[in-house]
Amino acid sequence: MTRKITVYGLVQGVGFRPYVQRTAESFNLKGNVKNTGGIVEIFVNADDKILDSFVQYLISHKPQGCEIHKTVTEIVPDQLFNTFEIIESENCDVIPVIPADIGVCEKCINEFNDKNNRRYNHPFISCVSCGPRYSIMKSLPYDRINTTMEIFHMCKTCEEEYNNANNRRCYAQTIACNECGPVLKYTKNGNPLTKAITDIKDGKIIAVRDIGGFHFVCSATDEKAVEKLRNLKQREEKPFAVMFLNTEEIKKYAFVSEKEQQALTSDARPIVLVKKNGKNIFPSNNAIKNLQRILFPKYLTAAQQ
Repeated sequence: MTRKITVYGLVQGVGFRPYVQRTAESFNLKGNVKNTGGIVEIFVNADDKILDSFVQYLISHKPQGCEIHKTVTEIVPDQLFNTFEIIESENCDVIPVIPADIGVCEKCINEFNDKNNRRYNHPFISCVSCGPRYSIMKSLPYDRINTTMEIFHMCKTCEEEYNNANNRRCYAQTIACNECGPVLKYTKNGNPLTKAITDIKDGKIIAVRDIGGFHFVCSATDEKAVEKLRNLKQREEKPFAVMFLNTEEIKKYAFVSEKEQQALTSDARPIVLVKKNGKNIFPSNNAIKNLQRILFPKYLTAAQQ
């Protein structure tokens, strides 16, 4: 019999369709899979026993970042399939679970640092398990044509990876490399990255266009640069987020609990508030000092004494 399996949850932008194809082929099933709005529909020819095993495997071995909320299986009119394939997406009225932006994964970091890898030092490296999702979506279903990546044409090698179900970048809508996709640009001539770093070290403020907008960046240890940024943003008291290379660097200046460590290294890579230790290389907030001096002069004097 031909069965239709509808999968609800966070099943787009996480490599779910290639995963379904690989799993179906391992079960020797014929059929297809497609994105439909914010859900995934699977059609297969299978008896009850094999179908149950197939669905249970999909749920228990789901890809990183995937969340399956429920599956609905129904018998549909018989169809003849010769292979199992990923077919063109469709739209529907089901309210979707929209995939969030995901921090770069360890596999991509290893490729980024590997001089023998074709994505060595590629600043926009990503795969089906990491990279922007929500920030680049223009509409559903989540396909490249519905994202801001639509304008970038894949090179031959990226296209081969994109269409290979056994490749971890199969149907990765953010796929790109040093030969195709977005590139770094800066207002000055020369290498964009090294020029930007030089300007930051010289106490300047630069604007970085991120996937969700612009970020102002300066050296967190340069008091004049931080003061200038506070004036620019009219943000006298509210703290700025500080970027670190890794949690080991954070621990040099702050206490990091186990839960805070988990949050910092999670897929979301959120901003986490941590308690400072005795070592401090960051400039004090002069705006707060000036405010204290005006409102509480005696207390400040006593504290200074």
